[in-house]
Amino acid sequence: MKKVIFVLLPLLLITACENNPAISEETLDITITNYGAGTVCGGAVVAFKDKVYRSFEGGLASIDEMLNINENDMIGDFDPSQVYHIEVIEDEIWFSLTDYTSFNEIRVLNEYGTQIASYNAGILPGDFSYWTDGDNSWVFVANEGNYGSSNGSISMIDQDGNISHTESIGDVVQALEVYEDKLIVLVNNSHKIIVYSITEDGLAMPGIEVSTNGSSPRDLVVVDDVVYFTNYTTTDVKSFNLFNYAIEESIPVGASPEGITLNGTTLWVANSGENTVSEISLSSLNATKHEVGNGPQNIAIHDGDLYISRTHYDDSWNAFHGSSKINF
Repeated sequence: MKKVIFVLLPLLLITACENNPAISEETLDITITNYGAGTVCGGAVVAFKDKVYRSFEGGLASIDEMLNINENDMIGDFDPSQVYHIEVIEDEIWFSLTDYTSFNEIRVLNEYGTQIASYNAGILPGDFSYWTDGDNSWVFVANEGNYGSSNGSISMIDQDGNISHTESIGDVVQALEVYEDKLIVLVNNSHKIIVYSITEDGLAMPGIEVSTNGSSPRDLVVVDDVVYFTNYTTTDVKSFNLFNYAIEESIPVGASPEGITLNGTTLWVANSGENTVSEISLSSLNATKHEVGNGPQNIAIHDGDLYISRTHYDDSWNAFHGSSKINF
């Protein structure tokens, strides 16, 4: 395991313009740890039970302050090649598993690694989101489907463990998020947002579709009735107003923006095609970049600090994994 740890010094300020977000000249305390070739990590980083965990070798393992992986408290022991997504929901750990053909399942584990539920899902199950009205609850699963086939769908799991599935809704159901009594869904290769109303009986179909005009949406957060979502093709964060269903802002970030999260009044975006994360002030919608190591993918917040999972590839498509941390 090769490790590089340093504090970034002030960087040269580049004048901001529409297609060139500024590089920050602020000195941040940033830790960067590289795990080297051959380490199987995946892209998940989650805060759980007062620790931060990184996907590792078919499960989750905690990482310490210097981002070293602790293999002694692994949660989950699946085939690493089949672990597609990991998320924490209501103090349980949800694993999406797939063999990219006929095997598509969800396994739910408690904090001790004991499996407490299992479900058959749609093709390539990925993102999760949770809704409850106090008496009823639903977990929604984004089944991506096969690229170019428009067979992506949503699985719905109720409080009694019953699972149902929508019909196909588009090409690569990438991400979804519950906000109040709505489910906002990004469909990547169909370049659209779908908004559904949630009831005690599930989703009110067919939902309302809005085109993103070829942007390739990837991930989202919702803040005060506004959806902020990352876009691969247009390399920006767009804002979508849930009152008038209009896309209103485009904020340039870095290459291939992936994960996005909110920390206080600031959005943070992982620019997976380079070595930066973008910091976006909600008050000004101005973006600046911070260098955090190659291939940032997803971001988790723990005790106010940002933890970033990273994956990048060499010219022969060998994967290299790492983690980074911005200490506030």
